[in-house]
This record gives sequence, C-alpha cells and structure tokens, in this order.
Amino acid sequence: MVPSRETRGTREPSVPDEESLSAYRHSLIRYCECLGATRRDAEDMVQTTLLKALTAYKAGVRHRASSQRAGLVAADRKEFMDRSRSQTQPVPSARAIGTGGSV
Repeated sequence: MVPSRETRGTREPSVPDEESLSAYRHSLIRYCECLGATRRDAEDMVQTTLLKALTAYKAGVRHRASSQRAGLVAADRKEFMDRSRSQTQPVPSARAIGTGGSV
C-alpha cells in the first residue's frame, strides 16, 4: 500500500511520559518569560500545559504538530493568551463610575 501524501514521510509520535515532557520544561518557561510572563506565572503556565498535554496523550488525542516541542510551544502560547485575556479588566462605564452620563 502506498502511503497517502498526508502521511508520507511522517511517523507517529511516540506517546510521551512525564519525563519526556519535563525535558521541555525549562525552555517553555523561558519562552513564557519572553512573552512577558513573570517567572511564577511562566512556571504555572508550563505546569498547566504539560498536564494538559500528558492528559491528552493518555486519552489518545494526537495533534498535528511536527514535533512534541512544537505542540507544547503552541499550547503554551495559547495558555499565555488565555491568561492575558482573563486578566484584563473591563473599562468601567460612566454609570458605574457615578458620573450619571449615559454610555
């Protein structure tokens, strides 16, 4: 059987374990810090990302990233963006400020 164009030259990534995912921990923390996260926030984001990745792999979910590292970096970036959005405070309306103006 001839492999399809989509699968030709690719191999199924091995199922990672905690140790193999943890090998990326330091570089992911540095990546989050470069995005603007504090050290503590970066560590929290990486822990969340690695836990989600391990849980997904154990559940049989496979991502189309070219490598485990690429998938983890993308997941870390998404986690950073999600946290950034949730931390932004909405601008209060004039009524909430007490000026009595309409919004």
